[in-house]
Amino acid sequence: MKNSTSASANIKRFSGIELLKIVGIFLICLSHAIRGAEKIITFSPSSNFLYVFFNILGYSGHVGNLIFIISTCFFLCGKTKFKLNKIIHILLDSAFISIMIFITFSSFGFSFSVPTTIRQIFPSLCFNLWFISNYVIFYLLYPLLNKFLNKLNKKQHLGVLIFLFVFYSIPGLVFNFQITTSSFVGFIIGFVAVDFLKKYNADFMNSRRKNILGFILFFTFFIVLIILRNYISLTYPAFFKIVIFDEWNFLILLVSMICLFNVFNSLKFKNKVINYLSSCSLLVYCFHDNDLFRTIVRPDYFNFVLGQHFSLYPLWIMLWTVGTFVVGHLLSILYKETIQKFTGYLSLKLEQKILKNKSLDKSSNLKNV
Repeated sequence: MKNSTSASANIKRFSGIELLKIVGIFLICLSHAIRGAEKIITFSPSSNFLYVFFNILGYSGHVGNLIFIISTCFFLCGKTKFKLNKIIHILLDSAFISIMIFITFSSFGFSFSVPTTIRQIFPSLCFNLWFISNYVIFYLLYPLLNKFLNKLNKKQHLGVLIFLFVFYSIPGLVFNFQITTSSFVGFIIGFVAVDFLKKYNADFMNSRRKNILGFILFFTFFIVLIILRNYISLTYPAFFKIVIFDEWNFLILLVSMICLFNVFNSLKFKNKVINYLSSCSLLVYCFHDNDLFRTIVRPDYFNFVLGQHFSLYPLWIMLWTVGTFVVGHLLSILYKETIQKFTGYLSLKLEQKILKNKSLDKSSNLKNV
């Protein structure tokens, strides 16, 4: 995921939040590994404790996503301008990595259809990498959201937050249809919640003790609900299909992750290694969740290892998790020290050209008035 830009250099260099982001990308790798083993972990009600345990771990992706969403929102709250070159840089990096992987697969004899080729050339525009696509949209719109929220008083802001919570729950409650948390909606709800706490509950956000207790309470509640839903569904299978529980779980998880974020934010230490690895999080995501890697390599891996030693599936899941986490970082470091220097330079040049053309257009319009 993309690292957020901090309000100041001092805040940016603190390593508590950066450490949490590294944990977040590991949890996302774990979630994708569990999804890769879906032949045995069906995410349906089970009386097998180990299956239930891995079903719970399957939510690690939601945890990791929320870590990055909350981190992003925390640093963007209150700002009214965005950096165009940052968006260009993100899009260039995601495209370059996708094209490199596409060329690698093609060189090994794989052939792809025209639509697949287009998706590999424009991964963010085609939503191959959902987080980046939604992040770009959110980043372009957050100044407007900030301007709107800055006009509200505390009571009005709270009303907007409650409305979003209710609005998010209505589809599941009335139509049994879920608005996915892996969408733009997750950014909006997280942003409004974090902004409210920063403005009106700073004492709570700065209290490590309160946030530790809050995290333990809400995260435990989150786990208990998952377990209860599983065992109730063994008797009443239709209960498992009621999506309103997924939405409530998301809101509970959101609160617990905000508390966890505040705990890590209170750790005011600095570590260059942690900060550097955290800066690779977006690149790790681009490499390990590339569409071709996700649909070709990961299924082949699990088909092979599960066919050889099915009973060791927990080991294969963890090996894939650690492997993609480590290899993803190694590839990201290599990319960061080479090609990303070029994409960074190119994004600045493109920004200057766009802004220059925009300035010329304004001048031309003024002359014509």
